[in-house]
Amino acid sequence: MTACSLCQYLGHTCLECHAGNTHVTRLQAEVEDQKKQAAYNQEAALRWLAERDALKAELDALKAAQRQGEPVAWQTRRKTNRVGSNWTAWTQCSEMERALHSHEAGKFNRFGIMREIRPVYAEQPAPVADALRKNAERYQWLRERDLETILCGGVFAGQTPNNVVLNGEDLDTAIDAAMSKQVAP
Repeated sequence: MTACSLCQYLGHTCLECHAGNTHVTRLQAEVEDQKKQAAYNQEAALRWLAERDALKAELDALKAAQRQGEPVAWQTRRKTNRVGSNWTAWTQCSEMERALHSHEAGKFNRFGIMREIRPVYAEQPAPVADALRKNAERYQWLRERDLETILCGGVFAGQTPNNVVLNGEDLDTAIDAAMSKQVAP
């Protein structure tokens, strides 16, 4: 049996030359197999892309249906009351874990473990964030008003029946006291 030119060049005889097959025939078969595999991979890639697009559309629909400012998930972290204890990294929190431990958030439980639980938002809605910032700016402006504003005219915060003008910490304290007395509707 004569070796193929590749085997002659390399100085050995391969199994295919012994079996009567040439390297060219084998390589042609491999090329055909690769073409079939490539066609299958292309079909699989198209299926994955279609599935990705469907998932994106579903996610967009869920985002649109979600009320503004509503959390999409919760995270938790822990530390112990041991000296030198550090907070763990924030991790995903299940609804069950949140229900079981939300009453003890921010304080050590009987096992010496403190938990913090925080909401995770898909995105902070711009109207809500802007409204909160604007309210904070208004209150800060009112809080910093001069007590003499009543004499000059203008906007100020006052308290009745004492008829006193309030600002700074006095205004904060008066608002907190009034809010604590207010009965929820």
